Amino acid sequence: MSQHTSRRRFVGATAALMAQSGAASPEPAKRREVWVGALTMDSLTARSKDDAIKLALGRMDRVAEKKPDIVCLTETFQLATVQPRQTYDQLAETIPGPTTDRMAEWARAHQCYVICPIHERQGGKIYNTAVVLDRKGQVTASYRKVHVVENEMQAGASCGRATPKAIGTDFGRIGIQTCFDVNWSDGWTALKGDGVGIVFWPSAYPGGRALYPRAWQNGYHIVSVPWYKPGSAEVIDPAGDVIASSGHWEPWICAPVNLEKGLFHIDFQTDKARKIEAKYGRRVNIKWMHLENWFLLEAVDPELTIAGLKSEFGLVPLDEYLTRAESAQQADLRA
Repeated sequence: MSQHTSRRRFVGATAALMAQSGAASPEPAKRREVWVGALTMDSLTARSKDDAIKLALGRMDRVAEKKPDIVCLTETFQLATVQPRQTYDQLAETIPGPTTDRMAEWARAHQCYVICPIHERQGGKIYNTAVVLDRKGQVTASYRKVHVVENEMQAGASCGRATPKAIGTDFGRIGIQTCFDVNWSDGWTALKGDGVGIVFWPSAYPGGRALYPRAWQNGYHIVSVPWYKPGSAEVIDPAGDVIASSGHWEPWICAPVNLEKGLFHIDFQTDKARKIEAKYGRRVNIKWMHLENWFLLEAVDPELTIAGLKSEFGLVPLDEYLTRAESAQQADLRA
């Protein structure tokens, strides 16, 4: 059994099936612990596109020491690295192309998904595109940045047209938003509707307070991957808290993410949470968020799932509770 399989403790061979963009692979029946890697381009300066690839791969090799399941590079990593700065026309290439071919070799060698954001040339236009490569190095999906900044458009970039959709992996559903997309809720909400567990956010800047609410509003993890300082790469949990970050000594992240987490309001549910604690003890972890009147429930034991705990104790997730309250309010207004 491989290190990846034993560590994640997935159930059955079906977990290895890949789904195409817009469709999801079968959800594992037990705990989904995913090792997530992300790297900034802090302190890296390249002389050419090829040099930028070599520098990125060298940093990815350091991340690979912890056997990640997926690694995400920062937004248009070559633009962030090559000096003097090249034009979009000089950087743009097709998919597949030279950059994704090199990343595919790394993905195959390390049996690891890779999210590689580049400038894509297609149909006479240039897009800011994040390409997803599977463990075999195959291009399995891509996302074109929808909310492109004005100066990007002036430099030749076009806006993506498609609503972002969940991307199937062998550990569950993921999504992508890019940089300026953080300022609009449409893509984030669409990914929530598709049931993603992690949204990757490659960016030129850290996002900060604009980013953290996206996690708890939508109930998923976010992995932010900015270019370089003053920001850091971060893993943000569904409560909006940073659970891993890069820094001076390691300008990258490789950390475990437990997808079996759920956010709940305490209304009508405090007793349910107490009963869960009484029955399962250390097999679960409940983080009481006293100021918000919420709690974050985590299934620590791989035999437990949030779906199972919801069913057993009649828990109502935060978003469902707010929707229910709004329905009652609208009914009252109509009366």
